Amino acid sequence: MKKALLIGSGILILVFWWHALLELLLHAVLIVLEILELLVDTVLEHVGLTLYEAQMVTAWLGFGVFTLLMIVGLKKANTAVQKLKTQTPLWWEEEKARLQAMRSSLRWPMALVVLLALLVLALLV
Repeated sequence: MKKALLIGSGILILVFWWHALLELLLHAVLIVLEILELLVDTVLEHVGLTLYEAQMVTAWLGFGVFTLLMIVGLKKANTAVQKLKTQTPLWWEEEKARLQAMRSSLRWPMALVVLLALLVLALLV
C-alpha cells in the first residue's frame, strides 16, 4: 500500500509540477558543471599554468566534451529514427485495417451522425 501511495504521489508530482522539477534538474546540472569547471581550473593551476591558461584549457576541454556528447546523442537519435521508420509502416497498416473494419460495421450510426451534423449546420446558417 505504501509503495502504491509513493508511486501515485510521484506521478501526481510529475504531472502537476513538471516545470518546477525541470527547472530544479537544470539548476542541478549547472551546479555540477560549475563545480567540475572549478576543480579542473584548480588542478591546472596547481600543475603550473597561469589563471588565464587554466581557463583557456578548461574552456577547450568543455568544448571537446560537449562536442563528443553531441555526436553520441545525434548517433543515438539517428538509430532511434531509423528504428521508427522500419516499425511505423507495419503499425500504420494494422491501424488502417482495424479502422476500416470498424467503419464498415458502423454504417448506419455514422450516417446518422453525418445527417445530424448537417442538420445542425443548416439550422445555424
